[in-house]
Amino acid sequence: MRVQGTTLQETASAEQLRRACQDFEALFIQELLKFMPAPPGSPVAYQDLGYWELARSLASAETLGIGRMLYEWMNRHG
Repeated sequence: MRVQGTTLQETASAEQLRRACQDFEALFIQELLKFMPAPPGSPVAYQDLGYWELARSLASAETLGIGRMLYEWMNRHG
């Protein structure tokens, strides 16, 4: 990877990019989860919150790897 950072600012920038890529993956997963049938009687607000928490958990575990691939691509080409 190109952005490994020798200074604190470079390291913080790399971490911000990693987090942004992971959040993008979580948003993508959340949109996919919205197509799943909801449990009967579950309020919509709770469904969205549950989907977001599940999506963030899946993204942090790099389930699909979209965030990692995006991070690597942006490191090389950004």
